[in-house]
Amino acid sequence: MAIALKLRPVLHPKGDRNQYCGPSAISALTGMGTGEAARLLRAVSRKASIKGTHNIHMLRALTRCGIRTVDRWAPVEDLRPTLAQWLRATAGKRGGKVMLVLAGNHYQLVSGNRFVCGQTGEVVGFDHPKVKRRRRVEEVWTLEARDGVTIPAEARKPKAGPDTAAQPRTAAKRLAAAWGVEIEQHRDLESRPWFVSHPMLDDEDQDPHYGDHYAHEWPEVLARVRDYVAALKARGIGPVG
Repeated sequence: MAIALKLRPVLHPKGDRNQYCGPSAISALTGMGTGEAARLLRAVSRKASIKGTHNIHMLRALTRCGIRTVDRWAPVEDLRPTLAQWLRATAGKRGGKVMLVLAGNHYQLVSGNRFVCGQTGEVVGFDHPKVKRRRRVEEVWTLEARDGVTIPAEARKPKAGPDTAAQPRTAAKRLAAAWGVEIEQHRDLESRPWFVSHPMLDDEDQDPHYGDHYAHEWPEVLARVRDYVAALKARGIGPVG
């Protein structure tokens, strides 16, 4: 169901959250949790974990939610106003518009006289102590969602199939061992994702997860293992042993 575009509190569901400003901004625009927003950003950026978010990935993620830019403003680098200066200059002009503001390398949202970002958590006024008014404004996008905001499927936390709903970890390991699919946890990365691949398909044209081998929960791992099994079957390759 589509919902209206407006500022909302940042949602941090227990066990499925991300503390960085990109997912927080998406959460405040869409109502999805920050874990879901990070999952969406991983899908559009092909990154293993979401910390900083590039503008192009942010805008692509918003587009998948039905949110598009109708206007963009960027000052000359040497003349970047502070957030306080920009707010004064646009007072009376913002109206009910929803604006994504990049200032101090931090995403924040403004609509009328209301403000929200990952640091405030809640929708607040500009006088709130967590609104960093001295940040320099780098870019501003005016957003709209003509048909309403939706949460794309790739943001949702994967669910295990009905045959393995209780044990996706066990099912993934058993299926991977039978078909030679490799599952390796990268503990050197903060999110400690699993890298799922097959030596016969790794980054070939037939690789169902070319450039996107990282999974962050066992249901995701299981889904990828199943994709590799299907790809192997399509090439006439059977299980190992």
